[in-house]
Amino acid sequence: FCTGTLVADVSSSPPFPGKEADFLRALVGRIACATVVCPAGYFAVGEDGTLARDEDFVAKDEPSMTDPGSWCHRYPHIKTQGRCEFFSFPVPEPEEGEEAVPEPEPEQSPELLATLDGDAESVFVDWGAALVSAPEGDDESAEQVTTPKPAWAHCTSSNVPGVKYIVVGMKSLVWPGAFVAYASGKFSNCYVGYGFQNRKFVPTPPPIVEPEFDLGGQVVDAESGETSEVKMVMSAELPPIPEPEPEPEAEEEEAVAE
Repeated sequence: FCTGTLVADVSSSPPFPGKEADFLRALVGRIACATVVCPAGYFAVGEDGTLARDEDFVAKDEPSMTDPGSWCHRYPHIKTQGRCEFFSFPVPEPEEGEEAVPEPEPEQSPELLATLDGDAESVFVDWGAALVSAPEGDDESAEQVTTPKPAWAHCTSSNVPGVKYIVVGMKSLVWPGAFVAYASGKFSNCYVGYGFQNRKFVPTPPPIVEPEFDLGGQVVDAESGETSEVKMVMSAELPPIPEPEPEPEAEEEEAVAE
């Protein structure tokens, strides 16, 4: 959990290489790219790949905005690398007798302004369907089965026909707390949550414990081929071990004799 101090270290496993401010910025970026949406057709992709407001956009009525196909993602997808554009690290040239290292295949991402109706079957990170775990049958101790669930759900302020000023919304089932409200051609995105996805949390296992060094075996000299017993090597960084003091047995015997 976050402490509220932006300059504090992040206590996590695996370790996070940054402060709490960096962690929050990365988390906000993930949530925003997956949940900030806009009406389909509100933006258009320019020749240089940037988004601009479409002047020919016509706002739909509220009942039409309950369809996930009427909404699209506002921001590009963030890849597993943490970037929107795939970065290929330079591959070193192979030396003589070595095979060339193949270049990594670029990670694919959904196209810009992808509609929400494709999120349920999406395999992209943070954009896929919500996952719900439930036991098989009536036995609660049975094995948990993970089933996919739609990524978005719609809601309306009123289902009564003819009511004026209806507000409709779309809420994310992948990131609970993220939603968008729409009324009279205007929309607003909001997120009130804890920064957790709607999926089963599986913590990263700790690293494997290193085995103890075996001092009871033998080592083989690479040059002579002779075997010798393993000897413990003292560290040069530690202070030398003091010599043991002689035991005063003789002096005690003389004192008793007198």
